[in-house]
This record gives sequence, structure tokens and C-alpha cells, in this order.
Amino acid sequence: MLALDADANTVVVGTRAELDRPALVTERVNWLVPAPPPAGTEVTVQIRSHHTPAEARIEPREDGGVEVVFACPQAAITPGQLAVLYDGERVVGGATIARAAGEMSAPPKAHDGSGLARDASRASHDAPLIGVETSPVRRG
Repeated sequence: MLALDADANTVVVGTRAELDRPALVTERVNWLVPAPPPAGTEVTVQIRSHHTPAEARIEPREDGGVEVVFACPQAAITPGQLAVLYDGERVVGGATIARAAGEMSAPPKAHDGSGLARDASRASHDAPLIGVETSPVRRG
């Protein structure tokens, strides 16, 4: 699943590679250092409890959050999870992830009437999908 749009009652699905994003934006950061690091500071960031921390740089935002720009795109950046910022092994801060940032690597999926969401820009339906069925399974 790439996105949910509750207003439109839509689930956007895609391939695993489409989960990758180059950045994220946090809510207000809880800093554990005397002063927030300056813009462009290099840190490592852990976005899930079993996620290997990834190299990134941080850009402060006026709302007290930061934009985290990863050296390599990260998969499944999830709003509501915590982003923990490290300088080496020292935790320098943490915040709730507000949203993933950066462009999607492919266009969104649209329902094709078959019960599966498909790439709306492709004439054929040969793209591998994360298996999401949009209609209930009927058992006879």
C-alpha cells in the first residue's frame, strides 16, 4: 500500500520499489542536545524499531520539525512512527513522522474492474503488484 485517501475512499497500491522515498518530514523534534543542530547536519536516522539507521542530513523547519533527506531512499516511511536521530551512537533527538517526502517513482494505481488495482498509465497489466484485492472473497 502506497497511500490512503479517506476522503475519496481510495487505497493506492504498487510495487515494493514504489514504497521508497528520499525524505520525510517530522512533527516538532524533542532535542536531547543543548541546541538543535544547524541545517545540513549529517545524522543517522532510524524510522522503525528493527530498521537499520540510515545516513541523512536534516533541515530545520519553522514549525519545530525537520525535513530528513536520506543519502539513499528508504522504504515504507510511515506517518505516526518515530524517527530517531543519531550522532554516532548518541541519540540527539526524535520526533513523530508527519509524512514521507519526495516524488513517487511511478504513477498511482487505479482500479481496472478486475478486483485488483493496476497501473493507470499502462495498457497491459503485467506490472508486479503487492497483492491487494479490492473486492471481498466469496466462498461457495
